[in-house]
Amino acid sequence: MELQDIYNFMFDDGRGPLSPTGRKLLGVSMNEYSSYLGSKASLRVDPGSFMDGVIRKKLRIIPQNVDELLANGVNVTVYNGQLDVICATKGTEAWVQKLKWDGLKNFTNLDRTPLYCNSGPHETKAFTKSYKNLSFY
Repeated sequence: MELQDIYNFMFDDGRGPLSPTGRKLLGVSMNEYSSYLGSKASLRVDPGSFMDGVIRKKLRIIPQNVDELLANGVNVTVYNGQLDVICATKGTEAWVQKLKWDGLKNFTNLDRTPLYCNSGPHETKAFTKSYKNLSFY
């Protein structure tokens, strides 16, 4: 049996990581998993302020905004998965639409290009869209 990603909320056929079989393969009980989740939730760290505060200061290379990167010709690539529960594709697309970049209108007007990854033309694995130095996968 292939183990599936625990964050894949669409995986619900009784073989997932929280099913009896999945928990046995992972070697955790439901109580252990609940305790793990509870311990993570009790940290009460705001991811936004953590990434935009502590991490930004530590790295010392992150500009104030993506618009600055794009305007300076830096290649910016945005990756997002359809099963990404934390940063859903629709939210990421909405974020991109808020950019102040002068190429945004042209980027928005482009069609997505399907990617097949050697699985045949009828099994689309992803989409991409690129204009100048902005790419979205």
